[in-house]
Amino acid sequence: GKYYLLSAVRDISEHVKIENEVRETKQLLEKITYTTPSIICLHDVKKDTILYSNKSILSTLGYSDEDIEIIQKMGNNWKDSFYHPDDIKKLEDFDILMKNIKEGEIASIEYRIKKPQSKWEWFQHRAEIFQKDDNDETILTINVFDNITDRKEAEEEIEKHHNEIRLLYQAGKEVSSTLNLYEIYDKMY
Repeated sequence: GKYYLLSAVRDISEHVKIENEVRETKQLLEKITYTTPSIICLHDVKKDTILYSNKSILSTLGYSDEDIEIIQKMGNNWKDSFYHPDDIKKLEDFDILMKNIKEGEIASIEYRIKKPQSKWEWFQHRAEIFQKDDNDETILTINVFDNITDRKEAEEEIEKHHNEIRLLYQAGKEVSSTLNLYEIYDKMY
């Protein structure tokens, strides 16, 4: 008998090249998300869960792993314990907005979250649609959180100084309106 050998050769260099490019892109994105000071997360809107986050907002605020475990067991009640009472309605409106936002739009909100030491930290939260379902309803959103406490404190300080200047100006106007400065000047010279 004769033996025959059948072989097939396939050039997979293009496939290997694509796999390498995908791996390099993934590594680049991981480096970017882990080195940025921002907190970046992917949120499942329907299940109200975080699918991915480069950092935990709670650990960034100083909460321990044990604290975070307790918080997660609180269910939906955790929000009232951590968001500033003056911001709750604004956050509820933001949640509604995120369910109805159009693709390409970026929604933004500023609110306060309580640190373990009961100090409030300001955050700017920007969000955009990441994925919609077949019914054009938002499934996933990409969210970026930045701590803006220093900026907010500086804004408050500037506003305080503006109010002091306005008060001094008004006081100066009141004093000058009660005095006849021309008469005083004429008596002096």
